[in-house]
Amino acid sequence: AEKSRKSYEDATTSAASLEHVNPIRLGLALNYSVFQYEILKSDEEACKLASAAFESAMTELGNVKDDCYREAALILQLIKDNLALWTAPDPSNNQIVNTEDAGEPAATEGDA
Repeated sequence: AEKSRKSYEDATTSAASLEHVNPIRLGLALNYSVFQYEILKSDEEACKLASAAFESAMTELGNVKDDCYREAALILQLIKDNLALWTAPDPSNNQIVNTEDAGEPAATEGDA
């Protein structure tokens, strides 16, 4: 995992010369944030990276060329979705699940 982290850091440094809304830079930020979240279990760092990439790209999105716009917008949506998922309250703490009838199929009209 350490070699991968180092490679992501090197790639991020190299991509710093690209526009914030460049699909390659955004894709790298997306992948690196998922790596931090899923592999390194560094939730806070993953959210910081994803948020920074999202916010800086959104300021430039209106100025992007048409050929890059769709790809950039798609990646931004994925980053936004990840942030929403990663920052949502843990449903296991707030959700009451009725397990009383678990495993039993629901009755249908023909069963009566």
